[in-house]
Parts: sequence; structure tokens; C-alpha cells
Amino acid sequence: MSGREPTLQEFHPDIRDIPLNMIDLSDSPVRDEADYHKVSKAEMVAGFAKLTQVRRWISQGATDQWLYDAAQEAREGGTTEAQSHYNIYRVFYGDNAIVLERVGDRYRVLNGYHRLAVAQELGWTTIPAKVINS
Repeated sequence: MSGREPTLQEFHPDIRDIPLNMIDLSDSPVRDEADYHKVSKAEMVAGFAKLTQVRRWISQGATDQWLYDAAQEAREGGTTEAQSHYNIYRVFYGDNAIVLERVGDRYRVLNGYHRLAVAQELGWTTIPAKVINS
């Protein structure tokens, strides 16, 4: 064993980029801004800007510790935990990731309608998600 910390890609092999046009959003409860309760739509939009950077870091081989250290530096600079790149990483790659179920050649949403609605509105073509029954 090398003692090397796994990269985030290695750490989360169950999370992969899924094309948004393959996800069935027909039963989404998200219709307008009033449907955003835990996190405002504006905060979600800001989070997607951070997700772009997080995805770049992941593709470059970032580790969990590296991302945590970067978040610590941001907190020392005045960024709150909820606004940090590390929090965005946890929201999209951690225990509260978007969860989809593979049904034929499409995906059914089990968790993440609000994030999917924002991604669609922002014109994203893929989204990181955990897929079951794949």
C-alpha cells in the first residue's frame, strides 16, 4: 500500500456525469422560486459557479484533504462553510449527492430535483450524480 491519498475521482467512483437530457424531470415538484426552501435559488446558482471549479479540481486529481485545506483557507478569508467549495463538493459528491435510478435508457430522480432544475436553467448539459440499478 502506497499511503497515497486517493483522488476525489477514486474516492467517489459511484458519482459520474450524467447527460441532463437523459433525466426524466416530468414529475419534478420544482416549478418556481417559491419551491426552494432549504437553500434559496440564488444560493444554488452561486453554488453551481463553485461546482464548475470543483469539477476542474477533481479532473486535475485533487484529494479530499487538498479540497478541505482550500476550504479552510477560504474560511480564514471570510467565506462561510455554506459558501465554500468544500461544501459544494459534499453536496454533489457526498452523502447528499443527486441520486438517479437507471430505468431503461433514462434516469428517474430519487434525490436532487432542485439542483437539476437549476442546472437545466443554467444550460448545463451534464451533472454529477450517483446512479443506482445501472
